[in-house]
Amino acid sequence: HVVTLLDDSEAALVARINLIRAARQSIDVQTYIWDEDDTGQLVLNELIAAARRGVDVRIVADQLFSFEDPAVLEKLARVSPYLHIRLYNPTFHNAHTPPLEFAAGLVCCWVKFNQRMHNKLLLVDDTIGITGGRNYQDRYFNWDNDFDYIDRDVMVGGPAAQAMAASFNLFWNHKRSVP
Repeated sequence: HVVTLLDDSEAALVARINLIRAARQSIDVQTYIWDEDDTGQLVLNELIAAARRGVDVRIVADQLFSFEDPAVLEKLARVSPYLHIRLYNPTFHNAHTPPLEFAAGLVCCWVKFNQRMHNKLLLVDDTIGITGGRNYQDRYFNWDNDFDYIDRDVMVGGPAAQAMAASFNLFWNHKRSVP
């Protein structure tokens, strides 16, 4: 095993970009939040470029706080046959949860509604991955003008990457992960 601490937010983002650019076969991404801000768009653009060069890209994101604009998801569905996105546990089977539906989910269906996916993972070619606390949002990479989280990740290579792949596949194939 090879493990490197990614304590600095800039280094953590650069590591992700470099791994995505170095990918030859596959990229798996799992996250709780994927915002449509600068960080989210930068990483998404890199993943789209990877898919367009023939790398199989799979993203599974918790529906509640990811890709909130259904038009973005519709556009992404047509970007490349190598780009696949699944939303985990979509509220009322929708890609977006307006405030009223959010409240209804809390009231009527708390147990199902609250089954969120908080995992954060980026795995490249099933050999090296990053996991930790950072979501794809400016405030996790010190890019927000008002508030930033202090977080960290680890970059892992070797046999542990296979365990990361197995974990990702459990969520990718779960009945709550909807294309």
